[in-house]
Amino acid sequence: MEEKKLEPTEEQTQLASEPQDGANSQQTDSAEEQAPVKKPFRKIRFLFNFACLAAVVFAVVLFIKWPKEFAGRTLWENEIQSFTKKSVYDDLVYEGLPAEITVSPQTARVEDLDYTADALKWKEFKQFTQSEFIFSLIINDLQEGKKVYRYTYVENWDIYLDKEKIATVETTTMAVAQPKMRDNYPFYRYVTNTVYPSNFEELVADYQRQANQEDLASRVSIGEAWLEPSTSVWRDDTLFVLEYTWTNQSQDYDAPIYDVDVRAYQDGVELNEDYYYNSQYGIMDKIEPGKTVTITQAYYLSNEVSPVTVRATNYWSVYEDYPAELTETFTLN
Repeated sequence: MEEKKLEPTEEQTQLASEPQDGANSQQTDSAEEQAPVKKPFRKIRFLFNFACLAAVVFAVVLFIKWPKEFAGRTLWENEIQSFTKKSVYDDLVYEGLPAEITVSPQTARVEDLDYTADALKWKEFKQFTQSEFIFSLIINDLQEGKKVYRYTYVENWDIYLDKEKIATVETTTMAVAQPKMRDNYPFYRYVTNTVYPSNFEELVADYQRQANQEDLASRVSIGEAWLEPSTSVWRDDTLFVLEYTWTNQSQDYDAPIYDVDVRAYQDGVELNEDYYYNSQYGIMDKIEPGKTVTITQAYYLSNEVSPVTVRATNYWSVYEDYPAELTETFTLN
């Protein structure tokens, strides 16, 4: 016999679906009531996991990048740059430039600094110090067996005098450091090599000549000159009489003869001086500090036609690299 499959009526279908819709509604309402309770806990747990992950990542980056990103630039910016700048200034003044110079780095931002960094194992560092004598002197200050970081900084410095740029020098600063703390600072040592421009010696020589010239001119000023007959019983040659001022710029009583040397020449030949010529202040007189006096010296002419050239120099000019000289030529008429 063939079985007949009974299809539910429309009314039965509607009745069967109503309880199911109610159950779904109850479940939805229950989920909505529970959601506000679980949500804060999920958020806190997410933030906690994120913070832990960030801390781990930061620690790894700090450990890996210490010698390059953190210590390298920080060490230069906070410590080595100022010492390198002072080293450049001291070297330039020692070489002969004036103390009024200023030194300015060309690199405005530490991020743009040209430098390299690498890590050396202790054995590698000892081999490195054998070729670098200066670093062999500081090896005892480092902690043996611990990794050493080596940095090389290259910087250009502009040199100014009276707000005018006069030169540019390059420095290569090599530093060694260990990430151990002494008084809250990383332990490090460094040495700087300065490369001067090719015209540096000429620049120093020009400045020294100018400085010596200005210094001499501030102490001596050649004045007037005239001719007088000689009053000496030994010589009847006409006298060339010169007047000049001298200022004692020392801190003690001093005589002009120990500071300046004034001589007269005619036709390229030095004239003999009349040491007995009467003058208010003589070259042997002790003058108080800061006082300016007028000195008169007389010389015997070889003829009364050729002009006379007067030369004033520092007394110790023979020992100066760039001696200063004041000259004045007088025509006899």
